[in-house]
Amino acid sequence: MFNQVVIQMGFWTAWLVIPAVFELSPAIVAFFRNHFSKISSKQEYHPGRMPQLTVIVPIYNSGDTLYDCLKSIAESNYPKHLISIICTNNKSTDNSFEVYKQAQMDFRNVRMQWLEANQGKAKALNTAIYGSTGGLCFYH
Repeated sequence: MFNQVVIQMGFWTAWLVIPAVFELSPAIVAFFRNHFSKISSKQEYHPGRMPQLTVIVPIYNSGDTLYDCLKSIAESNYPKHLISIICTNNKSTDNSFEVYKQAQMDFRNVRMQWLEANQGKAKALNTAIYGSTGGLCFYH
């Protein structure tokens, strides 16, 4: 009877101790290392060769926020000659095109393109994807 109790305790102790040692210990060490280590100043890293980016901005009556969206992309840290923005219109009835033209005049250092795709959101996104030239394509 006593031997079986000891065997059962050993079995369940192993099931509790092994995960704690192999899973919780590294997590606790990483937590303290991340939160209490000396915070170094972040330096911008620019790899030797950066890919060309295409940012797709689907537009449907978004004249109120379109300028701020294009401004945030244009003012990013990424090299401007590697950014391409495709604005894909999906049956907008507001002043989105006028806002786009204003942004195009204000941010001349970024390539912007306006596409009309009046057949739904999926068609608009696919039209923009087919028109993209960058190595990486983002949906904003």
